[in-house]
Amino acid sequence: MDTNYNNRIPFQAKLINRIKIYKTDDITYKKRPVKVSFVEINTKNDAEALKHTSDYWGLDSKYSEDIVNTAIECTKERKDQYYNLSKVYALTYQQNNLHNLNPNSVIGMLEIRKLADKHISIPFIQVDPKIILPIFRDVHGVGSAMLKSLKGIYDKIQLRSSSTKSTRNFYKKNGFRNNLRDKDFFVWKLSLKERFERLFNFLSF
Repeated sequence: MDTNYNNRIPFQAKLINRIKIYKTDDITYKKRPVKVSFVEINTKNDAEALKHTSDYWGLDSKYSEDIVNTAIECTKERKDQYYNLSKVYALTYQQNNLHNLNPNSVIGMLEIRKLADKHISIPFIQVDPKIILPIFRDVHGVGSAMLKSLKGIYDKIQLRSSSTKSTRNFYKKNGFRNNLRDKDFFVWKLSLKERFERLFNFLSF
């Protein structure tokens, strides 16, 4: 597992981990790994950066506006209980100077809500539409990288997917199981093997 859980770096956008996605080489057409940063959004400047990202992504970005609104609400001193339990994360090509998050480098964002200790739901997840909409995609694994990063933090994740077969298959591929009575409701739980892997990564660091 390619993770580095070092939260002691004083970034405004708090670094959670470095993780790999894949880009298709223009010459060989082979997928090559690219390291990206998974960060927690926790300042007004970060929320503003995400707003610029959402505006740049445009109308094909279904959920980014909802995620940005949550990021903005989370920065306010007085907020209702929903936002006290909410966090926003982003995936960015940016490796350095995360105290100034570059809107043009963000390739994915998501919102989580805490349900219990180490148990969350994901109300919204959004990948840059320019990555997921083309028939011949040259960037792969953005959504999976965000989910994998969350699995390094939390023990149980639940979400409701859209009704499309491709979306349901995406979550199944990432280790989520859907409810037999509700095919659009998915849950992932930390396995014993993954628990040991997480402990090993922590001790190795």
